[in-house]
Amino acid sequence: MKVLLATKDGQGGRENDFCFCEEGELVSFPLMECANESLDGHCGCRRSLAGLTSGKGTTTFKVVELDIELQQYVWEMAESIKRAHHMMIEPNPIAVLSPALEMLRAANRFETGTILERRSEIRWREVR
Repeated sequence: MKVLLATKDGQGGRENDFCFCEEGELVSFPLMECANESLDGHCGCRRSLAGLTSGKGTTTFKVVELDIELQQYVWEMAESIKRAHHMMIEPNPIAVLSPALEMLRAANRFETGTILERRSEIRWREVR
């Protein structure tokens, strides 16, 4: 299925780009965003996605066809939340299903290999 993976491709297209996560790791919306952060603010939480393994952000990500089942994808997201919050209990996979499906819908809107960015929505990134 199509998923979004962190990539350094397209970095530098914006002056405030960054890719702190591992290239090729699954990404999703950050668990938290700064309340008063502007889209291009210093933190970057409102214009980036976070790596599920590293928890670090990237402003560029790629649509990739990955051999993964929905159940595994949801589990990866739940495990990411568990690591981020140092939880001793398992996160409820049902609570993770909605954001997981939102990420998959975003990936499916674009062709495989497309470089994307997050502005007010996830959209195509012009690569120069």
